[in-house]
Amino acid sequence: MRYFKYFFIALFLTNFVSFAQSQASDIMELQELLSNNPELLEPTNIPKPLNQNLTSTNSSIATSDDSQKLTLNKIDNDDNIESSILKKYFYALTGEALKVYGLSEFNQTQDDKLLFFNTIGNNYQLAPGDIVHITVMGLNPSSDEYQVEGDGTIALENMYPINVNGLTLSEVNKLFLSEMTLTDASADVFVRLSSARLITVQISGNVNSPRTIAVPAYTPLSRVIAYSGGISDNGSLRNIFLSQLGKQTKTVDFYEFLQNPLPSNDPVITQGARIFVPNKGSTIAASGFLSKPGIYELKENITNITVEKLLKFTGTSFIPPGAKLSSVYFDKNGKIASRKVKKNDIISEGEALNIDFIETRELNISNITGAVLDEYQISSSVPLSVVDVLREGAVLSKDAITNFALIIGKDVQAINLDEAFDDNNITLPVGANLKIFNQEEYLSLVGENLNNSKNHIVSKLNKSGIAEIYLNGSRIAYVPTDSKSNFSELISNFYAPSTKTMYDVALLENNNNIKAFNLKSALNNKEYPPLSAGDRLFIFENRFYKDLLGKIRLDESQKEADQILASYALDRTVATPTNLNAETLLVQKELQDQENIILENINFSKSLLQNANLAKIKLDGNLFFFMPFVNGMTSSDVLKTLRGRSPNLVNEFVIVHDLNSDGNPKIKNLNDRFEIKRNQEINLISQDTYRSLIRDYEKGVETSLLFNVRSSDAVKVYYDGELALLLPPHYSPFTLKLFEKYYNRNDFYKLYIGLNTKNINSDTWNLQTYGSNRFFSESSKIKLGTSNIVHTFSKAFIRTEFIENEEKINGINFNVNSDINSDTIIEKNDTEVTNISELNLPLGYNIPEGYNIPEGYNIPENLTNNTQVKESLPKKKSSQINSHIKVMKNSLRTISGSVRFPGSYPVADSINISDFISTAGLIESTAKSEIHITKAIKQENRLIRNNPVIFKSNDPELKELKLSGLYYLDVPLAINDAITGVIQIKGEVLIPGSYSFTRSETVQSIIRRAGGLSDVAFPLGAVLQRMSVKDQEKETNSILADHLEASVLNIAQSSLKEAGDQVQVVLGFANQLRRQPTVGRMALNILEENSSNPVFLEDGDVLTIPKRPSHVTIVGAVQRTTVASYTKGESFNHYVQAAGGSTKIADIRKSYLLLPSGESRKLNKSTVIPVGSVVIIPPRLDRLSILGTTDIISRVLGNIASSILAIQNVD
Repeated sequence: MRYFKYFFIALFLTNFVSFAQSQASDIMELQELLSNNPELLEPTNIPKPLNQNLTSTNSSIATSDDSQKLTLNKIDNDDNIESSILKKYFYALTGEALKVYGLSEFNQTQDDKLLFFNTIGNNYQLAPGDIVHITVMGLNPSSDEYQVEGDGTIALENMYPINVNGLTLSEVNKLFLSEMTLTDASADVFVRLSSARLITVQISGNVNSPRTIAVPAYTPLSRVIAYSGGISDNGSLRNIFLSQLGKQTKTVDFYEFLQNPLPSNDPVITQGARIFVPNKGSTIAASGFLSKPGIYELKENITNITVEKLLKFTGTSFIPPGAKLSSVYFDKNGKIASRKVKKNDIISEGEALNIDFIETRELNISNITGAVLDEYQISSSVPLSVVDVLREGAVLSKDAITNFALIIGKDVQAINLDEAFDDNNITLPVGANLKIFNQEEYLSLVGENLNNSKNHIVSKLNKSGIAEIYLNGSRIAYVPTDSKSNFSELISNFYAPSTKTMYDVALLENNNNIKAFNLKSALNNKEYPPLSAGDRLFIFENRFYKDLLGKIRLDESQKEADQILASYALDRTVATPTNLNAETLLVQKELQDQENIILENINFSKSLLQNANLAKIKLDGNLFFFMPFVNGMTSSDVLKTLRGRSPNLVNEFVIVHDLNSDGNPKIKNLNDRFEIKRNQEINLISQDTYRSLIRDYEKGVETSLLFNVRSSDAVKVYYDGELALLLPPHYSPFTLKLFEKYYNRNDFYKLYIGLNTKNINSDTWNLQTYGSNRFFSESSKIKLGTSNIVHTFSKAFIRTEFIENEEKINGINFNVNSDINSDTIIEKNDTEVTNISELNLPLGYNIPEGYNIPEGYNIPENLTNNTQVKESLPKKKSSQINSHIKVMKNSLRTISGSVRFPGSYPVADSINISDFISTAGLIESTAKSEIHITKAIKQENRLIRNNPVIFKSNDPELKELKLSGLYYLDVPLAINDAITGVIQIKGEVLIPGSYSFTRSETVQSIIRRAGGLSDVAFPLGAVLQRMSVKDQEKETNSILADHLEASVLNIAQSSLKEAGDQVQVVLGFANQLRRQPTVGRMALNILEENSSNPVFLEDGDVLTIPKRPSHVTIVGAVQRTTVASYTKGESFNHYVQAAGGSTKIADIRKSYLLLPSGESRKLNKSTVIPVGSVVIIPPRLDRLSILGTTDIISRVLGNIASSILAIQNVD
């Protein structure tokens, strides 16, 4: 029918207003589910995980192997939605979980079938949306429901629409009756309201669900608030603002309705009403022997109330005789205080009225309840032993636990039934009750929240000081403290340690004093004291403890919390559902609860650790683990704890920082036991981090760890100018293992170690120098001081800086030139370079101090780009090492003679002579068997050389002889009659190679030693290359070329033009001569051995025997310099034609022949040219004869030809 259509439209509008934020179909279904099942939103109706953590039916031992964790709350940390700050405050004050007065009025379950509340009978005024039931009697009887349309009309069958808007039911009844009797005198009409219309109301402020809702018309204010979930604990019941269309905003005090429930005190709501619930005003509480204990709100601007008025609110009209009235409050120190009050006294905000009444009837009756076969009572005027009360356990049920029971009287006492059965002295006081638990009841008790429990036993437990055990932040046991068991036995009754248990740290808290201790030591010590009243024992498992340390290392951000929670493998990922049902909601809620509990436990445990007596042990600047601090604790205790879990540590570099002091960190040696003091932070350093600290120490890198190291008292050790070690002070160098790998190197420079020490009273430094034997000697008693700087070096570095006069870097020569600035930087952006001046050096690289790169120097082929060249150059030295090198130059001492590296070495004030000789590299095979020591002495303000002191090299005194002062050391060379040099033989000999020779050996004797000539050898072309000749030849060529050019350029300009062709030829020959490579060839005939004039050898000579050639070379005034094929018997003209013929300025008459042996002969046209020769045709220089250039040109051509001939034979 039509009214169903309008009903669904109204229902849709209601849902639309309530859930306008949700548009997806699956979310709409969820909201509809929650609307139809509001109980799903009640926290008390959501099942919680079972706290099944049991091991047997008669004990409550929790183990680390349990598959489920206890979901328990902790004291003073309640997240239950029913526990507000207000409730917690008054619970702390009174010890009772008090409710806020009046809130339960809005928590009543609403009847969805109840469509309206106040219809006011026939006076109800209709409006669009109302549904009425109209019954017609007469000729055309009917009975049906009709909805008032949007225009305010109702249309009956066979009748035109009638406007009923604003009319009462009685008026509508009369209107329809008058219309129907016009056609049917017997007609009668009955009109009643079937369903009231829905109106929209906005409710905001301190309600549990602020929103806009649709309710039936004429709904009272109290029910509208109930529809929105009720008022929160912080919301006011005495100052609610109600604003309705056409009416003045009014303030509603619900206490008036609660005390006198008249309709006028609960106004009805009309369309478009707005409701606002402000913050609660001043509050007081009433507890104890009262009808309605609770938290009460005072009127606005009122801060106190009389006891009598407060009692009226609580509905308490009678106070029994003997009852004690008191006001409980917190004093200025935050401690609970009380005062006696009477009915006319004042109770102020924040205080609580308490009525204490002790029942005196039947005080000698005790109740035995819980896990017994049948609960019973006993009456006694004297205390009875528990074993008698329980008839030696015969009354216990099968599932009763025997390690815990409660005696409940004025106070609560926990006992161990097993011990009570063996000890008659454990008694049940007169009138006290005995509570026996099974496993489920015990765990339920353990899981109760002490801050918000309605169980009176729990509130008494909180005051009784019973001991508790926590595992991973959650309470797992209440423990009787009047036990004769030791610590281990007492704990084992409730918790069984396993391999998952973290034994290094456990916490014991009592009266906010937290003590850390080693759990393993406590369990193994039979004398360790058991738990006392009020103790809370906190035990951790390895996995939880690891995450706990991780949490401390991380910031308190949600992202970091998620990282820790993820390690518990909780499946929190729920895909966006297409249909959400009640079961899905419950799973999501359960998972979220587990996450919250884990995070809460971690945060709670973190606060405990941070307030306990713990030594904080870090690794590489990050928290590694905690250790219980005890007086007398040492680094040896740390080493014991590290055993089996330690990374690769640098034991000789430990940073110790006193957190209670502004002093700088100290560097300690873990191998040398030192005391650890309270509030000290121990920072262990791994080998990788140690290397990175050294690498970044003098760079711009900034980390907290580097800051601590830089500000510490560490000793810095430099090796070849770069930081190599950071060491603890106050140790002798020989005791430090870190130093060993340096001073035991074969390349370690033993003659000089610089030690810079800072003056205590100034910023100046003192330099002391040592030889390695003394520096690393136990007898020297040298100790490194705070922030000392040690300079050590390698032999290679010293030789480079002080011994060698020329450095080679990857084939590039740098000649000494002191005018070059050490900071010179060459910059150019070319990628490919062919000249050293084009190098693009990066910042931080430079030309080494004292070296000059000659302009135009060609880079070797193996270095063709910037990257290779940059890598080949040395890194810029620090200013510190440069200044130290200058200081070292003042301590140079010289050694010469038969050593590999003669020169001046920097030495310490006192060194061993054996170390000096060893560093220079003694060449025993060439040394005399003596050593000369020459000292400089001072006479009349002059330093003069003293006569040398000569020692035999095998003198035992030399090993221990110390050198000091100014001296010169010489190891004389032995006279060498065995070998005076080495010659290299190449080419056509049977055994080419390098041969040593004596003073008297000749070329011919070396050839014989090389097996003689081969069958294809060309002895006439033999080339003996000698470096001294090569240098002289190069110099001669340069002089000749300069001379020739100077002669030509001195000709007058007019004459120069006339001799143009000849001048160009001459200048070309000069340029060719200057560029022509030299070989250093000596002319010799190896076939003739002249005993009267032998050719003796020099060290470094190279003898090349070429193969028989097959060519003739033509140079000079020919069309092109040519190497022509040799033809036997051919004459001069044949080879000239092979070179393209002579030029127009050729002087054929003066042509000559250079033979392969280096000898020259004149030529004519019929001369037969021998193989391997060079034909030289000089130019005609008649126009330049005035300058005398003819002879010069001849010599130039001869030198060019000689070089060509030698190069051909060598190649």
